[in-house]
Amino acid sequence: METSQKKYFVLRQHYEEFELKNELYNEIKAGRFRQGWGLRNLDLKQNKEDWIKNWMSEAKNEWGDETITPKKAEERYWILLPMLDIKQGDFIVEIGEAILQTDCETG
Repeated sequence: METSQKKYFVLRQHYEEFELKNELYNEIKAGRFRQGWGLRNLDLKQNKEDWIKNWMSEAKNEWGDETITPKKAEERYWILLPMLDIKQGDFIVEIGEAILQTDCETG
């Protein structure tokens, strides 16, 4: 008998606007789980070197951030890469900023 192992993925999101949270949740329900920053050319299926180059370029163009080094961009890549391992039936646990603040204050 084969049993499928369900995985749990814990994500932390910062939502400046409630509408963004709803938009991302609707994307997940529609099977289009993705990064939510709105930066272009960051498909995690492309090779790592292109992703790093694109991250650095887009962060500079969109946010004016010229402090991102290739090492920092690669760290971000490895943090995000497990998103590709999420399969139907896995659990996504989302932790919002308010929940983290509440948990810290109750101790």
